Amino acid sequence: GVKALHVDALNLELFPNAATAFQSPYTILKSARKRVKLFVRAAEKSGVKLTAFIDAARKTDEAREKWYSRRVKEVRTGKRRILQGQSTMLGDLLRAEGVVVHYSIVDNDDTLAAHAYADGASVLSADKDFFRYVPEGGGEGAPYSVYSDYHVSNGRLLRRPHPHHK
Repeated sequence: GVKALHVDALNLELFPNAATAFQSPYTILKSARKRVKLFVRAAEKSGVKLTAFIDAARKTDEAREKWYSRRVKEVRTGKRRILQGQSTMLGDLLRAEGVVVHYSIVDNDDTLAAHAYADGASVLSADKDFFRYVPEGGGEGAPYSVYSDYHVSNGRLLRRPHPHHK
């Protein structure tokens, strides 16, 4: 059968790093489009149904201050690690390939974890936060499989178990 995989979309390297790519924003977007297509096609070929989750949360005062200080640093140095509107573009690229995309207005990890648990899905994220959740009734470890990374081999999606997974 089809295996459900819930993806922390901004946590994957579907967009090249704008600071090190030394390419125009258009070229970076074209590269991201190719990466997204490859990722989605490999998942389909592997019998994996993707659902993407993107953080659109209202930020805490601390997070807003951190965001602001990063923008100031980018202006001062003239270097930005991500494209303007990158999370929206990534969601659009995934939706164009038929992937359901959810924008979380609360903590994205909480949203993704709750959906993964309810849907019996695995999680793809390098984030360690997914191990803070425990199964109903107690126990140890995440109540779903967590993968930290993936690669495509022979057109198939291969997932690497998260190093913190028990």
